[in-house]
Amino acid sequence: MKFILRSAVAALALGAFAGNANADMADVPSMWNGFYVGGQGGYYSSETIFPSNILVIGDTGLGEGFTAGGYIGYNQMISEHWLAGIEGDYNAAFDEISTGKKNSPYELDAFGSLRARIGFVHDSTLLFVTGGLALADFSPTGGAPSVDLEVGYAVGAGVEQFVTENMSVKLEFLYMGFDLDTPFGPPGTDGEIATVRGGFAFHF
Repeated sequence: MKFILRSAVAALALGAFAGNANADMADVPSMWNGFYVGGQGGYYSSETIFPSNILVIGDTGLGEGFTAGGYIGYNQMISEHWLAGIEGDYNAAFDEISTGKKNSPYELDAFGSLRARIGFVHDSTLLFVTGGLALADFSPTGGAPSVDLEVGYAVGAGVEQFVTENMSVKLEFLYMGFDLDTPFGPPGTDGEIATVRGGFAFHF
């Protein structure tokens, strides 16, 4: 809950900045159309959630730390104020801080997503929601068996602001959910990753 509250406060702060930004760029809505590529970084937390009938000792599977990566996407204005698009990203997980790390046979190495986006455009500001496919890459520790790339879902929201004619900045919250059965745990074991991140992109 504290993580979500911190994310909301950060989003409101960027929204206030976006509302005060200069929007005197020629034909601003059309600037949203087309391809873009960018970089991003922020904070993540992860957790393995075991079935309620399983007794777990300690904080196994908890983690948090910093993340950095890149993203690429395409936007298209579908009306005067509405935008639709698609975006893919890949992020490394760094400096994991976990009270239960010593008890967990796996640690998070990287995660990514492929998502649709839809949003409301007002001049040089975009408010958007997003959702789609999530991916997570875990590495075994202590001789645990290797695992395949995990596939799940991703949902989120954010705000994006043009700061020049071809560069935008954004703040985004993303939640990813996974079904983590064997070898992570018994049937019904789930996993989640929540991240708040800022980024910048160049539009073409």
